[in-house]
Amino acid sequence: MKMLKIMPYEVLGQNDWSINALLSSFEIENKGLPLSELVDFDPEKVSKRKDIIPDQTYSYVDLSAVSSEKGIITDYKSVLGEDLPSRATLKVKTGDIILSTVRPERNLVAVVDEHLSGSIINSTFTVLRPKERTNLSPFLYFTLRSEQFQQTLNLIARGTAVPTIRVKDLKALKLLFKDIKESLVKKANSLYDYWLHKQSNKISLEKIVEIVFGEHLQSVDMNHATSESLIKVVPYNKLQNRLDVGFYMTPSDKKSMGLSYFKVE
Repeated sequence: MKMLKIMPYEVLGQNDWSINALLSSFEIENKGLPLSELVDFDPEKVSKRKDIIPDQTYSYVDLSAVSSEKGIITDYKSVLGEDLPSRATLKVKTGDIILSTVRPERNLVAVVDEHLSGSIINSTFTVLRPKERTNLSPFLYFTLRSEQFQQTLNLIARGTAVPTIRVKDLKALKLLFKDIKESLVKKANSLYDYWLHKQSNKISLEKIVEIVFGEHLQSVDMNHATSESLIKVVPYNKLQNRLDVGFYMTPSDKKSMGLSYFKVE
């Protein structure tokens, strides 16, 4: 059983001695297409001082705006130019793919749809823009969200507390295929449309509660909330399809069974 691994000599000159950094020094044989041949990285950078209009409202996307589960942008913010954070330095257009360079295990990857074209993106993402084939976005999206690609990202991430991927390391990555067949691109486009519709129509547990109990819920000002104000008592007799036996018993039934003391309000 082979127990030894030869490490490249140049690794001795690096400053990052984390396990991930050491593993990434091994040369992994891959003759696939370089990612840098298919996309441009961060093609539009903006300066808050030169390019941002202070009193104009911008759609702004940060890490919290992308759903790891759904793989789509779900909660972007509308922010005045003067209030944009210092890391709001990237601009996107339709078909761009955003990929988080922080904590790659969260798999924060999404395609920019038409209604978010022109949005400002936080620099914790990198923007990948297909070079020539504008219909390549769905194919690349599924590739970047695949388990195999995520394993590669976890391998090249640096740091232990907050694993981070350098853009130059992303540019050096090669995909698992040597060429891209048009039939696969068309299939990916069709699947993405279905995927987007399915994910966009998912209802969260919070939304389900709001729909079912909406008329009985009250808004709470969290800035002045107390433990008592966060609890809302819903009268049990207002709930439908109750399963308790007592609900279907008459007062005389309860009295005959010695349950006259039991009262449901």
